[in-house]
Amino acid sequence: MKRVLLPLILSIILAGCVAAPMTTADVRGLEAQAQWGDEVLMIPAPANFHEAAANYPEMKRVFERMIPPGRRLLAGMVSDEDYREVQKSGVVRTDLWMLMQAPKGAEKRPIAKANFQDVVKLVRKGDVASPAKRVEESTQVSRAISRDLGYQVKIRDVELKVLETFLNQDDANGILQIGDCQVQMEGQIVKFQIIIGDILIWVKDAIVSGQIAKLNPSREDLEWVKAKSLEWADLILKANGEKGLES
Repeated sequence: MKRVLLPLILSIILAGCVAAPMTTADVRGLEAQAQWGDEVLMIPAPANFHEAAANYPEMKRVFERMIPPGRRLLAGMVSDEDYREVQKSGVVRTDLWMLMQAPKGAEKRPIAKANFQDVVKLVRKGDVASPAKRVEESTQVSRAISRDLGYQVKIRDVELKVLETFLNQDDANGILQIGDCQVQMEGQIVKFQIIIGDILIWVKDAIVSGQIAKLNPSREDLEWVKAKSLEWADLILKANGEKGLES
């Protein structure tokens, strides 16, 4: 999984995200804004979510660790409940989050809307990593997390499987993925499952990607993540001057 280094997400779950409480009023809340060339890219938060990366530098750093170096974090969101907790204590441990990203410099390399589906095919093909590649990525990430936490963490192989394509139109695409993971920490093995709603959206002559992730999902969570992904895609399209999702 190249656009979201899945195992790095564990740094939030296992270590928590420690963020110094803000001493001033939040400058951003229900949406994120990213400078996009001469324009501003608007990224509204879906219902019951809150933009967090813009307000808490430590949370932004953790979200940035989830994506490859060649990509730019545009938004990092948590649920309203988790956001109230980080405001109160400066610490959040969450099993549900959202992030939006794009290749660095994408605003300088326009992509025509007519080419969106061609790019989608290339991206989705690249999302399927070989077993050897997944082992290599897991090893690299295990070392990075071990350095951060101060003790050895070993992440076993993670394989994401596509359950369905739930969105496909000329400016938006979405897939639902599920995967199992095992993490060995100081001799103990922790097992969990993750589900991800992964969306690609064409806005302002560029393609941005968003992920909604939930750990240890129930059967109801599968439909919830899909519905929330559709809601988010529609909000982003409309906030940036597009018609939104087709009915």
